[in-house]
Amino acid sequence: MDPDNIGIIVLAHGSRRGFTKNECSCTLVPNGNYTCTDDIPWCLECPDTAKGVSELRDMIQDKIDNDNDNDNDNVTVISSFLEFLEPDPFEAVDQLTSEGVNNIVIFPFLLGNGKHATLEMEELKEDLCSKHPEIILNITEGIGADFRLASVIKDRANVVLEDSVTNETQGIIIVKAGTKTEYDDCLWLNDLCLEVQKQLKDSYVITYAQSHFGLPEIDERTNHLIEQYGATRITFVPYVFFPGLILQRNIMGSINKYQQLFPDMEFALCPPLGITSELCDIAIDRVSSALQVSFE
Repeated sequence: MDPDNIGIIVLAHGSRRGFTKNECSCTLVPNGNYTCTDDIPWCLECPDTAKGVSELRDMIQDKIDNDNDNDNDNVTVISSFLEFLEPDPFEAVDQLTSEGVNNIVIFPFLLGNGKHATLEMEELKEDLCSKHPEIILNITEGIGADFRLASVIKDRANVVLEDSVTNETQGIIIVKAGTKTEYDDCLWLNDLCLEVQKQLKDSYVITYAQSHFGLPEIDERTNHLIEQYGATRITFVPYVFFPGLILQRNIMGSINKYQQLFPDMEFALCPPLGITSELCDIAIDRVSSALQVSFE
């Protein structure tokens, strides 16, 4: 095998859900239920997990291929999933090694610093190196609290905030998929909220919550905005990549409950993060750092 052949694995969590609009933000009717079948003007046609990760994989490959300063014909980018979808990491490494690649970098396409992004990555590297002692294997840092995500959050929030011109107090809750505190206290989300606050410029009260497991909970943050700040409208920004169970059950389900509890208030839900150029840039930076090369 040629030691100069490089393989990049975009490793996502994986999901069997998110293939229909019923599991995405655009089906939530303001102050109603989420059985809307009408076309929503701001619908982004959000991809499911498999399609979205494939889009990111192709964006990374294209950016590396179009690097004018280096000859990158030896770089192959593929996708992989921890569960539910194929290929799994072992199959992905097998595929690359069968193609003559022995310098492999895994980019964990994961938000936050929970168990998947820390302990499981360490265990995965140990197991893969044991099976393939002939390869050079690096696992990059995940996405973590990269402030470039603040612009993505701002863009998603503006999708629905543009229709909410008011002098009354508005709250924004960035809702992350839950992580047990023993693995990640998620305090870094407060810094991300402050960066979003700067970019939105207008006067919004911004906080964060977790969909399940961790703190603070969505109920606590919602009540906090209402009781402490007198918010009359709350916009929820899903800090998840794609439609699916967390968005439908935990976030949309919570909003549906609040619509019943607070009928005089307005609640809105933004699209999930999806795939953006910022995410591609973060991935390129993480891989470049691991390989100690520069892809411009």
